[in-house]
Amino acid sequence: MIFAESFIKPQHRRNPAFDRRDVYIITQNALADGTYLNYIRAHYNRSAQVDPPFLRDMVMAIENFLLGKEQADRRLRGEPYKSTALSRFVGSFTNVVRPLDEALLRWGARVEARRRAEGVYPPKEIRTPSPLDLNWAFTNYIADVQLRYLHDQQFPNEPKLVRPGEVINISPDGRVQVAGQTAVMAINGLLTKVIFDQNPDHEFFVEESFPLDWMYPYLTPFGIIMKINRQPVAEITQEMVKRDHQFWRRYAARLCGDWIDYDTPVADICEFVERTYLRGDLRGYRGDVKFVRDNDGQKAFSKLRNSIAGLYYWRYTTTANAAERERMARESDFAFKQAFAFCPYSPETVTRYIQLLALLNRMDDALRVAQTLQKFDPESDFARNIVDQVRGWKTAQNAQIQAESQLSVLQARYATNREDLKAAFDLVAAYVQTGRTNEAYAILDEWVARTNSDPGPLLSIANAYVQIGLYARAEPALQRLLKLLPESPEIWYDLAGAQAAQGKQSEALQSLGVALQLDQRRRAANPGASNLTALAASDPRFLGLRELPEFKRLVGR
Repeated sequence: MIFAESFIKPQHRRNPAFDRRDVYIITQNALADGTYLNYIRAHYNRSAQVDPPFLRDMVMAIENFLLGKEQADRRLRGEPYKSTALSRFVGSFTNVVRPLDEALLRWGARVEARRRAEGVYPPKEIRTPSPLDLNWAFTNYIADVQLRYLHDQQFPNEPKLVRPGEVINISPDGRVQVAGQTAVMAINGLLTKVIFDQNPDHEFFVEESFPLDWMYPYLTPFGIIMKINRQPVAEITQEMVKRDHQFWRRYAARLCGDWIDYDTPVADICEFVERTYLRGDLRGYRGDVKFVRDNDGQKAFSKLRNSIAGLYYWRYTTTANAAERERMARESDFAFKQAFAFCPYSPETVTRYIQLLALLNRMDDALRVAQTLQKFDPESDFARNIVDQVRGWKTAQNAQIQAESQLSVLQARYATNREDLKAAFDLVAAYVQTGRTNEAYAILDEWVARTNSDPGPLLSIANAYVQIGLYARAEPALQRLLKLLPESPEIWYDLAGAQAAQGKQSEALQSLGVALQLDQRRRAANPGASNLTALAASDPRFLGLRELPEFKRLVGR
């Protein structure tokens, strides 16, 4: 679009002074392809580009095809390989086509010189990624993904570091191979950073195709696209937001109409898109009628708008500035409303908007957006899965609301009678259910600290802590319990287990010695009593003590 307008004769342009042949256009999607790097280097970094002989490379490609992948790879690595009579015959043409290649290169140089003189390419070079940069990007990404993959294998219960869409294969010799869109875009992202860093005297702008994480701190809205600033942006200010808001309201008037604002209900937008795009009912329609029939235009402008909304969403989820966070939530919602009105069947727009609505606890709106997408494509598995997912979130949210309501009742009941052990335990259970474990532990710890606690509550609290593996909290409860029941071998035994689990070996051995001594005295009077000595020999809590002479002496091994 830029070049077409620039080459029209001035008297035929909308703006006779418009000429943007100084703009360098590069797609982020193809940078991981060495052929594309040759292409942009020939355009914008001519002094660094050595054109490969076309016919020679064609002959070599045919020869490699005849060799087969394994032998061609060996040849590429400089290793011995097996050729065939046919591959050798084709390879013999390499020297034959050299004069033709030289003639093609001379002709191409003349054409290029003429086009550069006409201003087809910007006169000033920019540095573009070299083959070495491409190799660096691949190597760094492979090293990074290998570390993340190993982490996920070693710690299966922790959050996964391998990203969705990264296809990782480990060959028998240990080499890591990656595939998938996510992997390719990660390498593209590294190469876009190379271009940005190596050309500090140029301004950069992006029409987002695939979100690149490194760009987000540098981005600000710039019309229908975004600017990549030289330094991280400390804050997207109210003035930036106002300028973007006004721009897109005017722009929306040229598309489906300027009628959406901050307070426009999502239900109204869903009703509008169904009426306009599904049923073709244009009564009251304020936009350009041609936009209703332009599927490509709907997708394109929705993508442009949801990219800026995505920037606002990122700032909302990462900023520590409370004022900016509120501003970003509001503006992200507005931008997604517009993007959804432009194209309600865009999976990317719907997915991103639903994520924001869920984060804002607006599950009813999220479900409306998902169900509207499904109405545009009822047979779509993607749409059905989105609807099911949001319904699941909504069910979980309702359960959370009910739990919070019940929690308020339990808090009030316990506040009126702090001596009621059942009320305390019911409140603790509710806190745990709603994820407020610190408050649950505070109640239990407070009961442990009471001087008037009887053995029953202390025993229940100690057992609860032991069951969930919180031995550091169980130990004080067991210590207080022993002041009330100093002759109980089971309490001394559990104390030894809690101390051993914390690595307190000397204290554990001392407590275990008391426990087994009391146990032996009890079994002397009552041979049918439980045998703690036999139990200690196989108790996993004492695994770290088993090879110690003191432990062996205690259990008689």
